[in-house]
Amino acid sequence: MSEESSAPRVAVLIKQVPVLDSMVLGSDGRLVRTGGLQMNDYCRRAVTTAVELARAVGGTVTSFTMGPDSAVDVLREAAVCGVDRGVHLNDPGFAGSDTLATAKALVAALRHQGGFEIVVTGMNSVDADTGQVPVQTAAILGLPVLTGVRRWSLSGEVLRADLEHDDLLLEVEAPLPVVISMAERSCDPCKHKDPRSWPAADDLDITVLRTTDLGPGPWGQAAGRTVVLGVESTRSKRSPLILRSADPNVIGSAVTHTVELLAEVEPSDGDRALPAPVMARSAKSSGEVRPMVVLAEAGRPQMTREIVDAARTLASESGAEVVVVTGDEAESRAAVPSCRLMVSSGTTPEEFHSDIESELIEFRPSIVIAPSTPWGREVASRLAVSLDAGLTGDVIGIEPTGPERVPGSAGGNPDPRRPDPGASGFVALKPAFGGGMLARIGYTSPTALATVRRGALVPREPVDGTNRAGTVAATTHLPERGVRGRVRVVRRVRVDDNSDLFSSRVILGVGQGVPASSLPRFEGWASRLGAALGATRKVTDAGWLPRSRQIGITAHSVSPDLYLAVGVSGRETHLSGVRGARVVLAVNPDPLAPIFESCDVGIVARWEDVMEELVALLTTTEWFGRYGR
Repeated sequence: MSEESSAPRVAVLIKQVPVLDSMVLGSDGRLVRTGGLQMNDYCRRAVTTAVELARAVGGTVTSFTMGPDSAVDVLREAAVCGVDRGVHLNDPGFAGSDTLATAKALVAALRHQGGFEIVVTGMNSVDADTGQVPVQTAAILGLPVLTGVRRWSLSGEVLRADLEHDDLLLEVEAPLPVVISMAERSCDPCKHKDPRSWPAADDLDITVLRTTDLGPGPWGQAAGRTVVLGVESTRSKRSPLILRSADPNVIGSAVTHTVELLAEVEPSDGDRALPAPVMARSAKSSGEVRPMVVLAEAGRPQMTREIVDAARTLASESGAEVVVVTGDEAESRAAVPSCRLMVSSGTTPEEFHSDIESELIEFRPSIVIAPSTPWGREVASRLAVSLDAGLTGDVIGIEPTGPERVPGSAGGNPDPRRPDPGASGFVALKPAFGGGMLARIGYTSPTALATVRRGALVPREPVDGTNRAGTVAATTHLPERGVRGRVRVVRRVRVDDNSDLFSSRVILGVGQGVPASSLPRFEGWASRLGAALGATRKVTDAGWLPRSRQIGITAHSVSPDLYLAVGVSGRETHLSGVRGARVVLAVNPDPLAPIFESCDVGIVARWEDVMEELVALLTTTEWFGRYGR
């Protein structure tokens, strides 16, 4: 406990972000913020939780934010919700911070203010959507972290929580002090968007911290290990054919055109992935080839195969070794028999990281790739702190680049952000700003880290014997090291097996235009089509389908041959998850629905008047005869 009080002190970390709908790209390709700023939506639930925690134990709440003068507004709004005081990190020296630099600054501020027993954050930020800052903050502080908290209770010095981890529900407990991040549907958000209801900044207890208050640093871009090299719009380049009738002949025309498009992009066996880059040689000027490391989450062998396949493709030119670090030897050996394994006995992400940390520091891999799951994000975020390395979350592509300068500098001229000669030599591609933009992220550290979205890298044919029968590589069992037992998993339940979202050639996606009472009909149509059933966030938020079925910026990316979107409005937050679909067929009664700008074939009609005929016709086509079901 702090010296000031025996009651726990609670901190909440909040962020000001642009209003997503107000962002456009200028003629020079730079992001132009044409509208206002607001508190990050994920942070709103963090504020509510922090206030509830503090009131439950008789403690106080301090809100922290980092940003320019305008960022004080989120501290003002938090005060309306019951936060006692605020701390504003406001200095030009903080500009250009990536998640690691942000975490370093926030930790310095938390320590400057005397330390806290509970640090509460949002799960993500809508502009970057990485989920890295909470874990990196905990790692620098040397604390346990609980991510995706849905419910919590506090008993003395122990926090118990239910965690929502994609298709898993976990019941855990951890000792104070602790860092927690709140799931989307955990509680009512702090939401007072009218500035007229906020107290004036002068009337609040707000401490402004400059870089000089926090020590010599470095801070800002100098403390980070990644740089944004460019941002481009992800606006659809499809050429939609829009048909405006439920007439059977019109539906027939839609099916004919859909099948013609499927035939044009007809996949060969084992080649359903987006174009994959090839690996460049190690970034060291000596030409040394350093190994690549894949972190394998137990219980997700398909994701391990996806990531190993991508790593093998990257390594095919240089001959770099791909090493898989796993907590389940038998599962990983079956999934990737020819890869060298390093096996940890850690049962939590924190324990797994403790076992592998020193090995990877010695290994100096060129890149570490993990699944973009709560487990993968925590392990990778902790490694980013251990290795002082750049981490990019939720990537949908990885490209090699030359070692001499930061990639993307115009005309090949040296860039002022040039890394040292040991830089990793990779660029990561990731959706940003609600999926409406695609950011190119470069690394200035010798090792690059990335978490990869499930379904973003679909397995191809094995490269260099990845799955060659009879080829078994060496296995190293790592000794137990460091932390053990701080986070105790009381119960683990898998709520849904959603593997079909990533293996089916057809996905039937339902939006809010489909009522819950009609979902059994869609399950029947999905069965006839041999399709997986997916959904928009509105559907899963309402509890009509499990959240593990959600497709979009805050959930899964999928790459089916055909994505059939029914009752889906077509917001960028959803469409970012179907960029890899070869053909998109949409049904919606609203002719102005954005989905009709981002599909290949659209039918403007009620689904009740279309679906039975549409499914019947699709299942009789030659394409479905060969690839469906």
